[in-house]
Amino acid sequence: MQVFPGRESFNTALRQAWGIPETACWMVGAADDHHLYLLSPSVWSEEACEHDPGDAEHRRLLVAHEAVHVYHGQLNPSEDVGLLEGIGWFVEGLATFVSGQLEARHADRAVEAVTRGASPARLTEAWSGPYRYGVAGSMVHFIHERWGVGVLRQAVRTVAQEELLQLLGRTEAAFLQEWQAWVLTRGASGEVIPP
Repeated sequence: MQVFPGRESFNTALRQAWGIPETACWMVGAADDHHLYLLSPSVWSEEACEHDPGDAEHRRLLVAHEAVHVYHGQLNPSEDVGLLEGIGWFVEGLATFVSGQLEARHADRAVEAVTRGASPARLTEAWSGPYRYGVAGSMVHFIHERWGVGVLRQAVRTVAQEELLQLLGRTEAAFLQEWQAWVLTRGASGEVIPP
């Protein structure tokens, strides 16, 4: 793990590693199959948004999220899971679910997105907007609960949306419809929501 003292050095490292010109203010961590990059929490107040440097649990979950990306990258046959844009929702959702961020911080976001009519119409839209962590994380939780850990382990090795949906035996529309129903009855955390 490399910890960078400021946004400029963080950007320089990611530019050299992946060609990313600049990072968004919310981006304080990044990972590939062998590296974990972290903007020092000591500068989050001045050089980041959406992150509380004083919250030790938040910092722990963030590092766990990035560590899941490292592990996922080592299992997946693609050169870089960060480049799997068609299943970016799965890549980020896996890290959100497995790290514990979904349960600790984002479980209510998927319910809010569905009830407000702001849930994605396409899977490629799941990792965008203010609900992205809750939506993507809950989709992976849904896969885990509906198909089991064995299928989730196989899904980690998929490189395209079509391959992932074939593994689940669902069309994109069917998956989204079933996920929305699950969110409304179970909630993203898996707890039963009373009628």
